[in-house]
Amino acid sequence: MADLDGVPLERVPPRHDGLAACRLCSTSDPAADHDWCPAAEGLVCDACCRRVLLGDDAPLHAIAATRVDGDDAGNLATACFRCERGHRWFAEQLQDRLGRRTEPC
Repeated sequence: MADLDGVPLERVPPRHDGLAACRLCSTSDPAADHDWCPAAEGLVCDACCRRVLLGDDAPLHAIAATRVDGDDAGNLATACFRCERGHRWFAEQLQDRLGRRTEPC
């Protein structure tokens, strides 16, 4: 028993029940359109993804606090560019803004 202090504890990952759950809001609604998020390193629902893309970085602060590598929210937000959903959203926003500038003659 005295030797137990010197033996590192093994972390056993929790069992996954098969339900997709958002890493930011914990919703497991099947209609939430969960997708992998490189910033959160887990599944994120569409609503939370849109919140972050629209500038609400509060959910990312919570994730940044739990990350071992010490990334700040700015670096985590940069990960949105690697995400297919985030990439599509940024492209849509750019297209919308460029489309508004063209006025008929």
